[in-house]
Amino acid sequence: MTTRPNLHVSIDLETLSTSPAAVILSIGAIAFCEDTGRTAHFATVVSFDSQDDRQIDASTLEWWQGQSAEARIVLDLAREPDTPTLRQALDLFTDWIGTFGATHDVHVWGNGSDFDVAILAHAYKSFTPFVPWNFRKARDMRTLYDITARFGLNIKAYTPRVGTHHNALDDAQYQANIIHESLRQIGLIARFIRDEQPDLWQAYLAQESQPQLAQEASA
Repeated sequence: MTTRPNLHVSIDLETLSTSPAAVILSIGAIAFCEDTGRTAHFATVVSFDSQDDRQIDASTLEWWQGQSAEARIVLDLAREPDTPTLRQALDLFTDWIGTFGATHDVHVWGNGSDFDVAILAHAYKSFTPFVPWNFRKARDMRTLYDITARFGLNIKAYTPRVGTHHNALDDAQYQANIIHESLRQIGLIARFIRDEQPDLWQAYLAQESQPQLAQEASA
């Protein structure tokens, strides 16, 4: 069976709430292929006036006031009359991510299982049952941070920030850099265990499993 190349899409949203029904100010995404090195980007501001039925939190508005002037530009751009509506922005994103879906196995990443990907999916479902990724392919940055920390890896420590904090595209690029390097290093560890030290690993695994198995047997 032929497998398709793995494509990872790092998604970042700027919003006016932390709820799944949040008003979305902008969508940024970076796609990169583990296998081919192909990269692509997507960015759009979203019309504030097209989201009367979506949620705004006072605490999030207050948080925005503490951000840089460069980041807060999105608040003005979302009020511009020619800014894409939410429906138009989602259609644009569907077209963009759809260019990869026929040829790649697409994974989508957000920072937290209940934020970027969840909010975007909620927005799609307010118009249509269709969401342009398989729900089984949703991934979470916070889980990745936990896994790499268990390996003793601190990828964030030597992954420089890029651009403006809380600019959707710049934040998506930063996330993509972390995802790419984390997957690379986890892959190196896995290949080392599998190809260089398989017998040692199996012996170590058996040794570490014995106390737990013994405890379960006596329970």
